[in-house]
Amino acid sequence: MLREYLLNQKQELYEKKIDLNKEIQKIELSMRENMEFIRYIEHLEDMNYDSFLPGNHEKFNHKKKLKDLKNQKKKLKEKNDLLKAEMENTDKKLAELDSILKEVKDSELKKKNRRKEINDDEMFRLKLLETQEFERQRIARELHDSTVQNLTSMIRKIELCNKLLHIDLNRCKLELNNMSKTMKDSIYDMREIIYNLRPMSLDDIGIDITVERELDRLRQNTDIKIHFHTEGDSKDILSVIALTILRIIQEACNNSIKHSGAENIYITIEYKADYIFMNIKDDGCGFDVSQVRENSNNLNSGFGISMMNERIYLLSGSLKIESKQNIGTKIKIRIPRKGIG
Repeated sequence: MLREYLLNQKQELYEKKIDLNKEIQKIELSMRENMEFIRYIEHLEDMNYDSFLPGNHEKFNHKKKLKDLKNQKKKLKEKNDLLKAEMENTDKKLAELDSILKEVKDSELKKKNRRKEINDDEMFRLKLLETQEFERQRIARELHDSTVQNLTSMIRKIELCNKLLHIDLNRCKLELNNMSKTMKDSIYDMREIIYNLRPMSLDDIGIDITVERELDRLRQNTDIKIHFHTEGDSKDILSVIALTILRIIQEACNNSIKHSGAENIYITIEYKADYIFMNIKDDGCGFDVSQVRENSNNLNSGFGISMMNERIYLLSGSLKIESKQNIGTKIKIRIPRKGIG
């Protein structure tokens, strides 16, 4: 089928884009290390440290080293420019495929009757959302396996400092301490990102406890009281639905904490036989819903209202936001328990 072929092509291009991005990050890391070394050696020249080296140590050939490093810098920049050009070309191809896919989809939909259109569209939306979450899991694994390993490259800088101990002992110790702290902080931050991409507790302990743990984390950073209540059995909830519920609660709470000035946030989830109902409300200042919707298409707006609507739509659910100035905000959500209505 043409659309499946195009989707496969798009997936291949997307994977290529991920690989290019990883390669660009590695090159840029090498460029930063190169620049730091250049500045360091230039500083040694300025301070004329050679004259203070013991006689039994070989002096640094600063000029040759600087020349080599600058040549390396030039090559790295050329390679980086080529990779970015290839990335731009890949983005153009992805945009073209998106346009073609849209035309193909529109053409196919016109050939089908209304009922078949609805069924196919619902299954496609569920599959699309599952694919997105699978991609998040894959990215989380890659971040853990590659980015954390890249951070360990800083150890090489520590080893370099050890080799330069005879030049400036105090400076080396300071650099070692700073790099060690930075490395620990970076690894902690990346693990936080991994958790945000895919909380492992969803599979281990279920949606309700995972939500409660996330709310505990939010409570530590705010004076707002967050109340959470559930009704019914959350057993056998699809993973993609559980993750959607968590994302929406995270976004709604973060928005309320940042913008509402509320004293309380109330979250209720009702698990019925066929549907899941979720209500989130606060007693904050409220906002103009229509104005926020107009601005929600901004790509920098994060998960946002636009993404909330998209996720709920893909699960054949409904989302309603009620808010008025100085009254507060209510978010009402209904999702089919099986992910399709």
